[in-house]
Amino acid sequence: MALRINASVKIREWSPQAAQVFEAGTRASRKFGHDVYLTSVNDGRSHSNTSFHYDDLGWDLGVAGNVRSKLVPLHRYVRRWLPPAFQELLEAKHVHVEWDAN
Repeated sequence: MALRINASVKIREWSPQAAQVFEAGTRASRKFGHDVYLTSVNDGRSHSNTSFHYDDLGWDLGVAGNVRSKLVPLHRYVRRWLPPAFQELLEAKHVHVEWDAN
């Protein structure tokens, strides 16, 4: 099991925060026994104008088929694993993670 990166994902800047999100996704995949997918970083204009994605500080994590029964535990795990400066939101088809130091 692993963190897989969708082919459409564009990672423009590597940061310590990105490393923490990647590690959280990797650990979750091992814990739950299925792949976790990085489905979005800074790769399009489908996010709101104020999205952290455009600053390379927003990441979307998903599971195969966007199965809610797998997304909920992923969300809970990532919330517990990442430090408080991160926000983790359970959305319809993914877990949105953003880093806001303010």
